[in-house]
Amino acid sequence: MIIKTILLLPSLVAAFCHYGTSLHLESQLRRRDTKSPEYSYQGITGPLAWHTLDPKNALCATGSNQSPINIIPGQQRTVSGASFRFKPEPYPRGAKFENLGHTVQLPINGSMIVDGREYELVQFHFHTPSEHQLSGEYYVAEILAISVLGFWVDIGDASDCISDVISSVLSNVDKISRAGDSTLTEALDFTRLQAHLSRSSVYQYNGSLTIPPCSENVIFNVVDKPLFIDVKTFRRLKKVLKFNSRYIQNSPGAVNLLMNAANTL
Repeated sequence: MIIKTILLLPSLVAAFCHYGTSLHLESQLRRRDTKSPEYSYQGITGPLAWHTLDPKNALCATGSNQSPINIIPGQQRTVSGASFRFKPEPYPRGAKFENLGHTVQLPINGSMIVDGREYELVQFHFHTPSEHQLSGEYYVAEILAISVLGFWVDIGDASDCISDVISSVLSNVDKISRAGDSTLTEALDFTRLQAHLSRSSVYQYNGSLTIPPCSENVIFNVVDKPLFIDVKTFRRLKKVLKFNSRYIQNSPGAVNLLMNAANTL
């Protein structure tokens, strides 16, 4: 069974989507269309109002397994990253890196096998700050592999190992400051990213898309150890992405926060 997935970068959270319900996430991460009621991350088209933009977005306000969540060690299932067969193809000449309006995206090829299911890697995309929290704490960014695998991203210092592949992806991010802009990354080799995953534990839970229509039955796999980027790289990324993260949702299986608010007003 081949399941298309996308990697999301800025908050480096690993998310895996069991594809029967992922609604071809690559089509959801489309360019911003100013002629239609597109969602945003602020104001009257922000996450609090996504359910009002289209009837198809009803789960954003009613679903009981919404993402992202605050991950608390011991409350989510944990598996070994060594059990993941994560095989993105290298790009010795670099790859296209594009600003879609809501995020920046890197198309990739490759495959992933998780829990006996095979996924086709389609893209990485970024969020700043991270969408998921760890014990109530945000990371500076999150990377998601739609919706297959995600990594948290943090700012590293001299004692940390800076991620070579993430640095290479973001080397020219300042050149795609507007929706529709594209550039070429530096050469990409995912060997160290694969090693990072194999040395880590991975949190798993059943959630949803973190963008409209907020479809559920998305199995997230979030790598527990963050990747590191330097301060200058993070500042360039943040300047382009600004803020593009959904607010933290209730615990899986609990009442939707918007529905709870409506019932108590």
